[in-house]
Amino acid sequence: MIPLLTSFAISVLLCAGLLRFPIRWLGLDDPSGLARKKQKHPIPTVGLLVPTLALLVLGSFAWAAGLCLAILALLGWLDDRLGKAMPWLGKLAAQALVLGLFFLVLGPAQDLGFVERSLPLLLSLLLLTAWNLYDNFDGALVWMALASLGSLVLLHGSWGSLPRAGAVLAAALLAFLPFNWPSARLYLGDAGSQAIGFALLLISLGMALAPDASHPSPLLLQSSSPRPWLLFLLPHMVPLIDLVQVATGRLLRGRPPWVGDRMHLSHLLQRHACPSALVAPLLASLQILLTLACRQWLLG
Repeated sequence: MIPLLTSFAISVLLCAGLLRFPIRWLGLDDPSGLARKKQKHPIPTVGLLVPTLALLVLGSFAWAAGLCLAILALLGWLDDRLGKAMPWLGKLAAQALVLGLFFLVLGPAQDLGFVERSLPLLLSLLLLTAWNLYDNFDGALVWMALASLGSLVLLHGSWGSLPRAGAVLAAALLAFLPFNWPSARLYLGDAGSQAIGFALLLISLGMALAPDASHPSPLLLQSSSPRPWLLFLLPHMVPLIDLVQVATGRLLRGRPPWVGDRMHLSHLLQRHACPSALVAPLLASLQILLTLACRQWLLG
């Protein structure tokens, strides 16, 4: 209970302080010249500190996982700072290098073959990209991350089944939510989406594959059964669906899939008369409904 309260308190104090005394070097989400942006004015991004700091200090990650989480948060912060100046291919390559460092060099189960260790890497790179879609729509990243944690609880039995990192993340996100939804005064930005995405990957992979779910270390697949992979992917299903549909739509329209637009699920809901404040909760509800629909089949 103490880590949860500490995570909540740290996040509330940081958000309130940064809202009152913005630190420009943390970055701004600036809508200038970008029609796809929802807001009309620059909004401070705080993802390098919230919830990254709580995860690193209180999440009980192994040193390798903590190091990679910090590097990904810094990479996202650099993207927040540079904006359009950071090439998408360079960012993707940097993410792949960090994930490769973790899964192929620093991670556990080094006795497994290269292919067996590469599959979690490739899936994680795909899912990390999917989580990056939710960094600048009011409440979307927070609601979706909470829904992902809720999916893990549904799949693994109870709130107590979450590892410490999951509980710490949930507390930090709940503290941040009033600052980001229903009308955003702060954004998590790419730094926040990278840190949250990687933390959720570690938590969900550990719970899907580890015999002892209290440890968030991402033990790699040692079974030929597809069930652990499905348990790993299901908590990320809505972000994954969003990534696939938006990339496919851009290709069909003859546009590069990495060029942003307003065709994400959040934008489509808003365009079809859904109030902005309800978009993020609806997407989170869809994630929970998908988990409930698949739960009996996976656990039966």
